[in-house]
Amino acid sequence: MQGESRSQVYLDYAEPPPKVHLYESILINMKTKSTNLGKSVARLRLFCISAILCFFGSLTAHAADYNVLVIQFADGTSQSYVLEERPNVTFDATKLYVRSKYVDDVHEYQNVKKFVFETHDLSGIKNVQKDECRLTFIGGNMATVSGLPTGLSAMLCDTAGRNVLKAKADAAGSVTFNLQGLPAGAYIIALSNGKSFKILKH
Repeated sequence: MQGESRSQVYLDYAEPPPKVHLYESILINMKTKSTNLGKSVARLRLFCISAILCFFGSLTAHAADYNVLVIQFADGTSQSYVLEERPNVTFDATKLYVRSKYVDDVHEYQNVKKFVFETHDLSGIKNVQKDECRLTFIGGNMATVSGLPTGLSAMLCDTAGRNVLKAKADAAGSVTFNLQGLPAGAYIIALSNGKSFKILKH
């Protein structure tokens, strides 16, 4: 009895695990690797698509963006700028300065209520609001002032005060000056309503 018991214990302990044929093992490994590879390829494909969309989305977002600066004055009027570059706004105790590649303007600081920056593509820029006078200067040659009463007189002068060009606001309330062919330098768009913009020709 003792011998039989010992033999049974030995046999239970020494029983080998179930055999797996070699080709079955290879198939299992291949399926596992194929599944993992498929997941990796799917992740890589998703990553590439996301990267491409982000890249072209970024180009679309920035290629046509324009910077809009709106300065609101205490008297309820406003003056705005639509430019390719975001202008730099600084101020001291008496003046507020608007400077960029194409603009070099100065306003009395005590008259300024607030100023706001916005960024839009051209189709997203709001229409000129009531009591707003807007300069659109894109590309360095065509300067348009809008938000004017029809027939309002406008002059383009050099810094010495000499009149270079004259125009009147059209039915849409806009006036455009073509600076192409003019010498490089600073020019002032002076309006008969007292508003003005100082622009730079390169």
